[in-house]
Amino acid sequence: MRYNTFVSAAVSLIAFAGPGHAYWRMQCPGRLLDARMDPIVAPGGISGHAHTISGGSAFDFTMDYADTQTSACSSCPIKQDLSNYWVPSLYYQTQNGTFQSVPQVLDGEGTQGGQVVYYLQRGGPNNDPLKAFPAGFRMLAGTPSKRALTTDFAGQAVSFVCMNYSGYSNYYNELPNVACPDGVRAQIFFPSCWDGVNLDTSDHKSHMAYPSDVAYNNGPCPASHPVHMISLFYEVIFQTNMFDWWVPNNTWQPFVFSMGDPTGYGFHGDFLNGWDVDVLQNATDQCTNDVGGGDIFACPPFEFFDDATTEGCKIAPAINEQLYGTLEYLPGCNSVTYPDGAVSGSCGSANATIGAPQTYYTNFTGWQYLGCGTDNGSNRTFSADQWWDNTVTIEGCMDYCGSKGYKYVGLEYANQCFCGNSLPVDRAPVPGILGNCVSPCAGNSSEICGGASRLSIYELTGSFNLILGNQKVSDLSCPEVNGLNYTIGNNTYQYVCGSDFQAGDIGMQLTQNAGNLTQCAQLCAANSQCTFAALSGSACYMKTGTRIPVANSGVNGLFLIGGGSATSKSSTTAASSSTTTAAIIPGATYTAAPSCPASNQTYYQSAASGNVFLIECGIDHAGGDMSSKVVTSFQSCIELCANTTGCVDVSLASGTCYMKKSLGSASAVSYVLGAKLVSSARSSTSTSSSTTTSTTTSTTTSAAITTTAATANPQVKVAASSSSTVAAASSSSSSSTTTSPSSSTVTSSTTLSTLIKTTTASISAGATYTSAPLCPSYNGTYYQSTSTGDVFLIECGIDHAGGDLSSKGGISSLQTCIELCASTSGCVDVSLSSGTCYMKKTVGTASAVSNVLGAKLMSAPSSSSTTTSTTTTAAAATTTTTVAVTTSAAVSTPAASSTSAATTTTAAAAQQKVAATTTTTTSASASSTAISATCPQNNGTIYVDPVSGYQYLLECGIDHQGGDLAMTYVSSLANCIAACSTQTGCVDVSLSGAACYMKSSVGQAQQNSGVQGAKLINTTSTQAASSTAAAAATTTSSSSASAVTVGPPVARTASSS
Repeated sequence: MRYNTFVSAAVSLIAFAGPGHAYWRMQCPGRLLDARMDPIVAPGGISGHAHTISGGSAFDFTMDYADTQTSACSSCPIKQDLSNYWVPSLYYQTQNGTFQSVPQVLDGEGTQGGQVVYYLQRGGPNNDPLKAFPAGFRMLAGTPSKRALTTDFAGQAVSFVCMNYSGYSNYYNELPNVACPDGVRAQIFFPSCWDGVNLDTSDHKSHMAYPSDVAYNNGPCPASHPVHMISLFYEVIFQTNMFDWWVPNNTWQPFVFSMGDPTGYGFHGDFLNGWDVDVLQNATDQCTNDVGGGDIFACPPFEFFDDATTEGCKIAPAINEQLYGTLEYLPGCNSVTYPDGAVSGSCGSANATIGAPQTYYTNFTGWQYLGCGTDNGSNRTFSADQWWDNTVTIEGCMDYCGSKGYKYVGLEYANQCFCGNSLPVDRAPVPGILGNCVSPCAGNSSEICGGASRLSIYELTGSFNLILGNQKVSDLSCPEVNGLNYTIGNNTYQYVCGSDFQAGDIGMQLTQNAGNLTQCAQLCAANSQCTFAALSGSACYMKTGTRIPVANSGVNGLFLIGGGSATSKSSTTAASSSTTTAAIIPGATYTAAPSCPASNQTYYQSAASGNVFLIECGIDHAGGDMSSKVVTSFQSCIELCANTTGCVDVSLASGTCYMKKSLGSASAVSYVLGAKLVSSARSSTSTSSSTTTSTTTSTTTSAAITTTAATANPQVKVAASSSSTVAAASSSSSSSTTTSPSSSTVTSSTTLSTLIKTTTASISAGATYTSAPLCPSYNGTYYQSTSTGDVFLIECGIDHAGGDLSSKGGISSLQTCIELCASTSGCVDVSLSSGTCYMKKTVGTASAVSNVLGAKLMSAPSSSSTTTSTTTTAAAATTTTTVAVTTSAAVSTPAASSTSAATTTTAAAAQQKVAATTTTTTSASASSTAISATCPQNNGTIYVDPVSGYQYLLECGIDHQGGDLAMTYVSSLANCIAACSTQTGCVDVSLSGAACYMKSSVGQAQQNSGVQGAKLINTTSTQAASSTAAAAATTTSSSSASAVTVGPPVARTASSS
C-alpha cells in the first residue's frame, strides 16, 4: 500500500484567496437507516449492497425532488436541506470467514452516528460564479467496482485518514494497511462542473466533471461542463479500532466495504438534491467568510432542526435481512474481490425481499400508540406514578397505570414505566418522526420500551380492562405483622416493621395499597435477585445481597429467611484455592448479576478470575481501546475483560463489548454500561477457609497505590495494610477506637455483629479523593466535606429516585451542593441539575440521567473514641487497620518540578462514620506544569507553550461552544496550542482529529470525548516556560513546519510518507 502522493496539488490550494477558501461544514448527528436502498442506481428495487444513509425522512426506494419536500425531518440540521446523502457500509472480515458490521462514530443504544458534509465555495483560479444544485439534481461520485489506484482526478477524490488523536493522522488513497488507533475516516470529493443541461444521466456521472486543470477540488471547468457549482465533500468515520487487527491473504487489511471491496478504491457517494434552491443559492453567495471555521450557524439564510429531531429522525427498514452483528455473508451475497482477481465469501443468491416497514410498538385493545416522546430525569414527562423493574413489558405497564386511573403510559430505557394524565406539548411525539425508541423491553425482548431519555407513549382511548389479569393480595400491615413469617411458593420472608435496609437496590415498584408488606413481598418474590425489601408508603424498594437493618419509623422491611437464595444459619461450607482472589472492598456492596442502572457504583467480582470491577452506568472512558466482541449480557462483557490480559475497563453499547487497556477521561454517555477494574487477583499464595458456627478464619491483605495528580485538581490515594481475624460467635460485642491526632497513622480495633453482613459505607483502600469534584472527570472518586468531614461518592450522570428532602436554586457547582447536603440534617444524597441542588433523605433506585451531577453520603465523622454494645448470637469480627495517606501535587516530570505536598490523615471507620485529622505542607515553585500536552494523561494540568511562554489549561474531552476564529491542520495538541499562540485573538483551542479549531472566546463547555481542548490562562512568559522551552524547542521547531498546515478542511490530498 502507498500513501497519497498528490502533494503538489494540495499545496497549490493555498494560493487561492477569498471565496476560494470559503465553506460551511454540516455535521449530521444521526442517520436515517442502514439498508440496501439506492433510489439513484437501483430505483424501485433492492440495491446490490448496503448503504449508510443520512438526510430527509422521505427517503424511499423510488423518489424525486417533490418527494424530498415531504420529509417531516432530517438527520442533518438545516431545515431547508431535505437532501439525502449515502455511502457504502463497512464490515470487518473475521479470521473464520464471517463478517461483522463496523459501527460509525456516535453509534450507541438508540442512536446512530451520521456523517459530515462540506459545502465549499471553490470557483477555481478565476473565482467563477457558483450555482446551487437545481431541483431534481442527483449525482454519483466514485466507482463501486473499482479495485485499482488511478491518478486521474476521480481517483484522487477518494481518500482515507488513519485517525490518531494522540499523534499524526496519515492520509491514504486506499483503506489503510495499518491498525488505526481511533478509526478510519472515509472521504470523497464530488465533481463540481455541470454540463448545464442534464439533472442526471444513465451512469449518474456524465453530466458532471472534475476541473480540467490544477486540482480535483479546485480548478477551472472544462468547456464540455462550463457551469461551476458549489463543491460537495463527505466524511464518514468508521470505528475500525474496535476490532482485532489481522491481514487476510497476507496482503490486505481486514475491512471490506459492503460491495465486497477490501481496497477502498471502490468507495463512492450518492447525492439526491432536496434543497430549497433559493436558500442554497443565497448561502452560496452570502456565506463566503471562512473565519467562522465553516460554522453553519453563522450563515443567515439557514434555519435549524433541534438536536432531538435530527437524532431521532429515522425511517423503519422494509427489507427483511440482517445487516448488523455477525453475518455469514455480506448483505446481498457480495463476494470479496481483490485486485488480482481472487474472490472469497460468495453465497449463491440473496433471498431478501421488500415488505412492510418494521414497527417499534405493540398495539393492545383500548390503547393507542402515540409515538416516541422525550423525557428529562430531573423533570419527568409523566410524574404521577412509576414502576421500575426488570420484568417491565408494555402490557404490564398498561395494567399498572390503567388500574390506578391514569390515561397515559410511557416506557423508557427498557425497564421503566411511567404514568400520567397529561402529556406536555413540548414532550409529545412529533408526527412522522420515528425517534430513538428502540430499546427492547426488559420483560419481553420482542417489545420496544423507549430508549435513553425517550418514551414509547401510549394513550388509553376507551374503558380500562386488565390485560394480564388480576392478582389477589392480602391486607396485612405493620405493626401487627412484625416478626411474622410469610411464605410465597418456596420463599419465606420475615417482616421487620420500622426497619430499612440500605443500598443494594435492584428495582422499585409501587404496591396497590400503601403500607401493604405482603404486596411488597410478592413483588420481591417475583424478582429472582431480591433477598430484602423496604416499603415506604406504596414504594417497594427491592434489594439484593446481604443487608443490615437500620431503624426508620417511616419504613417497613422484610427479608428472605428460607428458599430462593437465602442461606441457612446452620450451614457449613469449606473452600480451598491455589490462588488468592482479589481483596473484597470493606463495606462495599456487591452484585452477582450486574445491570444498569440498578447496580451502579456497586462492585462485581469475576467468578473466573476473582478480579473486582466497579459498575459505572452511563460512563465511557475515552481511548485505550484493545478489542471488541459481541456479547449477550453486561456480565459476559465484564467476564471477557477479566480474562483478557491487559484489560482494565469495559464499555457495553448495543450488544458490543469494548475492552480497554487504559482509563481515559470519563464522559457521561447514557446508553453505555461501563465497569472498571479496581482490584486484580494476582497473588499465588495458597489459602484455605472453612466456616461453621465455631470456626476461626484469619486473613491478611495489603495494598499500596501511588499516584500523581494535577495541582489544579489535587487528589489523595490511600495506601493501606490490614490484618483481620474473624472469631467464633459470642453473646455480646463491643467496639473501641483510638486516634492519635499528631500521628500519620491510625490504629482501629473493632468488633462488629455479622448476623447480616454490614453495608455501612467505609472507604476502600486505594480510593481516590478530589478536592474539587467535577463531572465527568472525577466520577467514582470521593470528596470529603471541608466543613463536616462527611465523605461522598461522586456519581456523574446518576439520579436516585425519591427521598426528596429539600432543594435550593442558584447553586453554581457540585462542591457547593455537596457542602449544602453535608450541613443539612438527614441529607444522604444530592442531585445537581440546572443550577438547583436537590437534597435527599434516602438513596433510592439509581437512574442514568446525563444532565445530573450526583453524590451520595458514604460515611460521616464520629468522635475519636467510640464504644458500642449489642447482644447477638452471631459471629464476631475483629479488625486492625493501619492507613497512611500521602498526597503529591502532580507535576508530569519530577526533574522539572520543585512542587511537593504531604498530607497525613488519621481516620477510623465505624458504622457510617469517619474521623479524620489532616495536616498539609506545601512548597511550590512556578513549575506546576505538564511537560507535554497529551490527553488524557495530563488532563487538568497547565501546559506552557515553549515558544511564546503562554500558559494553557489542558481540558481533555471538553469543547467550548462558539467563538470560532480559524482552523488549521496539525499533528498534535501541542502544535494546536502553538498555532493559537501565534493567532491574534485566540484564547481557546479544540483539536478534533487533525483539525485544530482556534477560538476568540471561551464559550459554554460541552463534553466531547473526541476533542482535546486547551484554554489560555496566562500570556505572561514564566520562568517555568523558559526552562522548558529549551528542552522542547528542538523537537517542536523541527516538526512545526510539516505538522501545521494552513488550508480549508480536507481541501487537499494526503501528505506523502
